[in-house]
Amino acid sequence: MAISIPRKPISRRHLLRGMAAGAMVSVGLPRLNGMLNGNGTAYAAGGALPKRFGVWFWGNGMIPPRWIPKTAGIGDNWALSEQLMPFAKVKKNLTVLTGYEIKMTGSVHRIGPAGALSASPHNTALNYTAPTIDNVIAKLIGTTTPFQSLQLGVCRATANGEGQAVNYASATGLNSPVQPEYDARAVFTRLFGKAPAPGMTPSAPANSAASRKRILDAVSLDVKDLQKRLGVDDIRRLDQHLDGINQLEKRLTMTTLPMGMGCTAPTGAPDKYPSVLDDNNGLVTPEQNNAMIELSTYALSCDLTRVLLFQHGRPAAHYNMGVIGITKDIHDDISHQETGDQPIFNSAVRYWMDQFRVFVEKLQDTPDGAANLLENSAIYATSDVSFGRTHSIDEYPLLVFGRAGGALKGDQHVRSAKDNVSKLLFTLVNVFGGNVTSFGAGGGMVTSGVSEILA
Repeated sequence: MAISIPRKPISRRHLLRGMAAGAMVSVGLPRLNGMLNGNGTAYAAGGALPKRFGVWFWGNGMIPPRWIPKTAGIGDNWALSEQLMPFAKVKKNLTVLTGYEIKMTGSVHRIGPAGALSASPHNTALNYTAPTIDNVIAKLIGTTTPFQSLQLGVCRATANGEGQAVNYASATGLNSPVQPEYDARAVFTRLFGKAPAPGMTPSAPANSAASRKRILDAVSLDVKDLQKRLGVDDIRRLDQHLDGINQLEKRLTMTTLPMGMGCTAPTGAPDKYPSVLDDNNGLVTPEQNNAMIELSTYALSCDLTRVLLFQHGRPAAHYNMGVIGITKDIHDDISHQETGDQPIFNSAVRYWMDQFRVFVEKLQDTPDGAANLLENSAIYATSDVSFGRTHSIDEYPLLVFGRAGGALKGDQHVRSAKDNVSKLLFTLVNVFGGNVTSFGAGGGMVTSGVSEILA
């Protein structure tokens, strides 16, 4: 990789800073060549490039015959299944694991997330009893970043009547679920320090020059100073990075935004909204999804966090699928009731996977040293059940995207004969430095991993 040498070395923690409306704002930088050694494989000042970890969780599972690839193998020896076809552009960075099971019993839609995310059973209150894998790995690799981990969400629709317990994909421990942030503007504020103002009329008092000042306007002096220190390649990379931030901020200033992108949530406990609001608010549009993806990629690329959980939907989520013309309840009426090979539910699964595709393609397209952000990450994807119609927890959906900085082979389908899902968690924890000899509890306890996926 050709690298332009900057005039002065750049700290890997360099931030662009400025003031907007009397508040400090900051913009993180991606991995620029000026921060790295001559071949882009380590920092110039020494030290390995960081690996990132993510979880992508969706509700309601999949359809095993349409999900499971026909053959196991590596590279050209396996092909994507119908429901995995959206990932064609990132196949080289995809590991599919099939035939694995949750080896515990428990409440429907609860034992799946408990097993697949914490390797431990839920308790009598139907809540997590151990930290989920995002929080386990955050303690290993997230202690030096501004955010130890981030938990973000897109669809806030609940499972009507399912209650609070194990309704989230993240927990820090016993009875401590972590609710994701669904408001893209709130996430923007956390990452940059200033929220983009919604569209306002010229007469609005808040429409002052200071409040209209965009993030990039606020840090413009720092940008000019940094550009003087960069080589040609880094200037181009910086321009692309700043343009992406500018476009994101513009989208977040739209006057009308769907639920999950800055609207005020109904009052009351998160899982006690009226069902009609849950279903209406459960509409998942590309705009909502893409805004959170842009923010997630920014946070990972700029090393604001190395661990991220993206909760696309909750367990048993009553997604509103009107965006693709589905008018019935996707959980009760379609997932559970549709007969045959479930063409309607299949279209929903394909839509969810296509939304996930946007994320992993974005990571793959984002440079990160000599590689890209996806290759330097491991993004674990799973759901609350396998086959939604039967609430099964065998043939569990397990995907891992990325190569964790070279630790994983990628481009592989591993077929198991009813092995324990926890073995994948054991493997991932050790890939990120856990050095554990056992992982999980109860039926989730394992003492070995999935060696086939290791490079």
